[in-house]
Amino acid sequence: MDWGYVRPEGPIDPAVNLHVLSGLRAMVRWCRMLDRSTEALRVVDLAARVEGGIRRWLRTALVPGPSGWSRVGYHAAALALGAGLVEPADEAACIGFLKAHILGAFPNASDAPRLAGPGSRDPGVITPYFAHHAFPPLIERGEMDFVLAQYRACWGWALGEGWTTWPEVFDPRWSHCHHWSGSPTWQMTRYLLGLHARFDLGAGHFLLDLRPGSWPGARGALPLHQNGGLMRVEWSRTPAGIRYRVQTDRPIWLHRTPGGAGAVGRAVEVTSEYETVLR
Repeated sequence: MDWGYVRPEGPIDPAVNLHVLSGLRAMVRWCRMLDRSTEALRVVDLAARVEGGIRRWLRTALVPGPSGWSRVGYHAAALALGAGLVEPADEAACIGFLKAHILGAFPNASDAPRLAGPGSRDPGVITPYFAHHAFPPLIERGEMDFVLAQYRACWGWALGEGWTTWPEVFDPRWSHCHHWSGSPTWQMTRYLLGLHARFDLGAGHFLLDLRPGSWPGARGALPLHQNGGLMRVEWSRTPAGIRYRVQTDRPIWLHRTPGGAGAVGRAVEVTSEYETVLR
């Protein structure tokens, strides 16, 4: 699950089951894309059973009172939020718990427990790896500024130690070059440039879903994966809104998000350049 992870008490390991649920949901999409309807029905049934078990466990853990999220734990809470299993009325408390947990862990808190080695077990630690799971649901719920502050504080701590590669954990006794610690790269690329690949809709399809927080502007380039080529994105804040511009070496199809996170609107074909104002 993660270095330092401590399994919560109870009949199931909810964090592991949430990973299983994510895999089953992905398998359903694959089966439908490959026109394997019989297999899709079997996997849908299994996913529903796993999801039902997790939902029942969450309800039981949260019933006794305000300390419920502590019983759920950091890993299961983050994964449940990302999987859409947290009830809307509980989301604010879940987000508050996740942020408090992160801020109470090293290197945010200099006196907090650290991972001395692979055998260490402590529910109070955080790792660079789990930011792959914990940060996107926060970003998608308006917490980009908090996440950017975490890049500065935690990955900035590593830079302050003189490391110019990704440390495996926030401790010098581990690997100093670990690809699983690179979540700031893909998360800033995706959310601060705002283009999400949707190749399930067809080659060259992208969803425009910018999550800038209070960031003033950004620019960067993304590969097209179709006979080479790049997309170049640049945006800045103006009195009218965010001026957003895409230049592309190959035609792409750009979808907007009229109905909220993940909703896909009608595609606009962009042959070379696209510009809009986001409000």
